[in-house]
Amino acid sequence: MKTITLLLIAALTLVSCDNDDDSNTPTSETTVVGTWQLTHVYMDPGDGSGDFTSVTSSKTLTFDADGTVSSNTDMCIVASQTTSPTSGTYTTDGEISVDQCQNITLDFQLEQNTLMVYFPCIEACVEKYERL
Repeated sequence: MKTITLLLIAALTLVSCDNDDDSNTPTSETTVVGTWQLTHVYMDPGDGSGDFTSVTSSKTLTFDADGTVSSNTDMCIVASQTTSPTSGTYTTDGEISVDQCQNITLDFQLEQNTLMVYFPCIEACVEKYERL
């Protein structure tokens, strides 16, 4: 009886072992690192009737693995089309601090290949980006 019990325990132990090679390396779908193209802007006039509007824009954001972020336009202004590049840093908690913006922190949220950047507006204002 002891032999059967020991064999059963040994068999269960071997079967329960998992040979997954779980890597902690984020995939492109779970990391913000890369270049993003502005595609939509959300502006609300204050009555809740706002909606995302498709935009034709050359604005891009580039997130680097070292925690820096840069844009080919002004990150301090929603849907800016200026040619003044800006840069800053970001956290994995979803915050962007832009060097050229005084006392402004932008929030961002990543959902697969869509990046949402939230500006500190009185009424809601959001930029939506797609991964390039």
